[in-house]
Amino acid sequence: MTEPSAETVQTFLRLGFPLLPDRAESYLAQVILPAVERTPPAGQTVSGVLEGIMGEVLEGAGTRRIVIPLTSGYDSRGLLAATLRLVPKDRILCATFGPEDSEDVVGAKTVCAALGLEWIRLPTDRIDWSLDRLIAGTKSSFDRFGSYCSPAVLRSMYLDEATDPDTVVLSGYFGDATSGAHLSKANASEKGAIRNFLSQNLSLLDRVPYDLDKVSAVFLDVLAQQEPLQKDLRSFTSMDILDFGFRQGLRIKGSVGSFKTVVFPFEHPDWVRFWLDQPAESRANQKLYKAALTESYLEVFCLPKDRRRAGPPRRPALRNRLRNWLRDEVPSFRLREWAKMRSAAFPAGPLMRDFEENESAHAMYRDLLAGLDARGLVPDVSFEQALLDFS
Repeated sequence: MTEPSAETVQTFLRLGFPLLPDRAESYLAQVILPAVERTPPAGQTVSGVLEGIMGEVLEGAGTRRIVIPLTSGYDSRGLLAATLRLVPKDRILCATFGPEDSEDVVGAKTVCAALGLEWIRLPTDRIDWSLDRLIAGTKSSFDRFGSYCSPAVLRSMYLDEATDPDTVVLSGYFGDATSGAHLSKANASEKGAIRNFLSQNLSLLDRVPYDLDKVSAVFLDVLAQQEPLQKDLRSFTSMDILDFGFRQGLRIKGSVGSFKTVVFPFEHPDWVRFWLDQPAESRANQKLYKAALTESYLEVFCLPKDRRRAGPPRRPALRNRLRNWLRDEVPSFRLREWAKMRSAAFPAGPLMRDFEENESAHAMYRDLLAGLDARGLVPDVSFEQALLDFS
C-alpha cells in the first residue's frame, strides 16, 4: 500500500476522524433512535433533566467512588453540580489533565477549592506515548464503542492508573453537542452545513490539503440516509448529523471511552430528546444551556467567565474584534489542550500545543494505523485506507 504523504497525515490530524460513514451512522442510530421514542414531559428544565439522569446513574453506581474529569467547561461542571445534589462530597474526586497554567486546570482548581472537593492534576507530560499502548487503547475503544480514537485515549489510561479500579468515571462527553455548541445558525442547507462543519473542524483551512469533493460526497450520502430523522425532531439539523456522527462518534467518543468504568450521562435519551425538542434558536451557541446551568448552580459556576455572562452585554464592536482575533490568531491552538504531543525531539523535547504540525505526531499516526492493520485488531476496518481516503 502506498505510504501516505506528510500532507495527508496533517489533513487527517486536523480533521480528527477517518471517513467511516457506517460507523457514523451507527452512532447516530444509537443516540437518536431511543430519543425519538421518548415524549418529553411539559415544563422540564435543564437542571431537572440533568438531575433526573444523574439520579439513575448514581443509583447504579451504588457506594462506589465517583471520579469526574473536570475542566473549566460547562459539561463537566454541570455533572459535578448535579452530583453534589445527590451524594456527599467525600465520595467525589475531580481530576484535570494539563499544565498548571492551563485554563482547565486553573478553572477546575478554583471550583474545587471553593467547594472543598478533593482534586488532582494529571500532568500530560508524564504519559507514556508508546505504540503498543496506543494500539491497545484503540482496540479497546473499538471493542467497546465501535469508535476511532485519537492520542487523547492515553489520557484515559493515565486516569485509570491514577485512581482506584473500583470507581465510576462520569464523562461530560456529548453535553455540548446536544445543547448546540456547534450551531452558529439554524436550518443551514446541506452544503452550508458541510461548509460550517469543515470550518469548525479544520484549523487554518487554506493550509490544509484535502479533496473537498471527496469529503463532501461522503457527507452528502450520510445526510441523505439520515433525512427521515430530521422530520421527527424539532431542531435536529444537518449540522447535528455531521457533528454527532463524525466528530462526536468518530473523533471524541474514542478519546473518552477507554476508562475501565465510564458512564456518559449526556447520551441518555432524556437529555438528547430534551435538547432536540427545543427551538433551534435556543440551542444555537448554547444560549439556553449556559444560562440555565449558571442560574441553577451558582456554587459551581463561580469562575470569572461565568460572572461575565450575568453582567451587561458587551458592545458588538468589541465582540466582533475578539471573534476576528480568535479566528486569525488562535484556531490551531483551539484554546484547549485536548491532545498533547512531544516535539520531534521525542522524548526529550518540550510539549507542543499544536500537535497537528508535529513531526513525531505524524510518524506516530502512520505507525499506529499500520500496526492496527498488520495485527488485524479491527478486521472490518482498514485504517491505512481510511487515511489514504484524504489523498
